Amino acid sequence: AGNLIFPPYLGVLSGSSWLVAFIGFLFADGGLALLAVIAATKFNGDTSKMFSRAGKGLSIALGCAMVICIGPLLAIPRTAATTYE
Repeated sequence: AGNLIFPPYLGVLSGSSWLVAFIGFLFADGGLALLAVIAATKFNGDTSKMFSRAGKGLSIALGCAMVICIGPLLAIPRTAATTYE
């Protein structure tokens, strides 16, 4: 439901700068998701192999940051905000 509510609402809030808001939304929503899918496909979904070029410590830190961001930092507050709206 949030994917249907927030983009039009942000478009209304952007006013005359709707084109800049649309380009930013398109890049952040579609572009980054497509980039992540391409990267995951290249490394067969193995995040430790994907980040291994940066070092083992950074690989573990980025993996932990992804899991934390998916749950407690982004998904749970977004779900709560959507149900509140």
